[in-house]
Amino acid sequence: KIIFQASYTMEKEEITEKQKAIEKKADEILAGMPENTDDYGKIKYIYEYIIKNTEYNVAAENNQNICSVFIEKRSVCQGYAKALQYLMQKAGMVSTLVTGYTQQDGHAWNLVRVNGAYYYVDTTWGDASYALEDGENLYMGKVPPINYDYFLVTTKELCVTHEPDYLIRLPECKEEKDNYYIREGLYLTEYDEDVLKLIFEQAHIQETGYVMFKCSDEQVFDEVKQQLIEQQGVFRLMKSQGSTIAFTDNRVQRTFSFWL
Repeated sequence: KIIFQASYTMEKEEITEKQKAIEKKADEILAGMPENTDDYGKIKYIYEYIIKNTEYNVAAENNQNICSVFIEKRSVCQGYAKALQYLMQKAGMVSTLVTGYTQQDGHAWNLVRVNGAYYYVDTTWGDASYALEDGENLYMGKVPPINYDYFLVTTKELCVTHEPDYLIRLPECKEEKDNYYIREGLYLTEYDEDVLKLIFEQAHIQETGYVMFKCSDEQVFDEVKQQLIEQQGVFRLMKSQGSTIAFTDNRVQRTFSFWL
């Protein structure tokens, strides 16, 4: 037999009050979602909103539930993942919480369905505040304010760094068409300086201050690194000659980030 005894952390009146605050905030967030967008646009909006408006903080109160994200704006992985699930389901989309391990530490992320296909999303690892406070081993030096390396990825890509708890059978995520880098035209299948020029020019136009892109395999990754960094070809892509540039690369996800 199994004996379970619940221990409540709030009184009934406080629960009702916080639930109203959460629902009000969630409605405000979803009201700002772009109209006439597909599932990709919806989840991208939710993903970016949570990251922009939440600070990763292990000392955050209620960090295992969504009060921490919607009310206190400070949370950890469990709060990030549950908040994404809550907003997606409220927007009529499919999302579930997945728990497991990263580098032997407990972690939580999401399995989602976008435009008919399953993908994994790790909102916590997309937040620069997490990379700086709790993930120094993931990125060296600067990090982009929002990282998309684990936004709509396959099972194969996720499991390089994540190990899910297979409490139930999870669908295998194979589709790539809605991966961020592919959808946004930031995916290199070969070294192509003309494509890279367009990527850098777009960043200048949008005044983002940084450039991010992904390589299809390690061979392309190595060639990009040799051409742009070792041979300093990146300066041919910049509008301001004679300036300096900072960069970071992630061989695991085959991505590059440059600060203009």
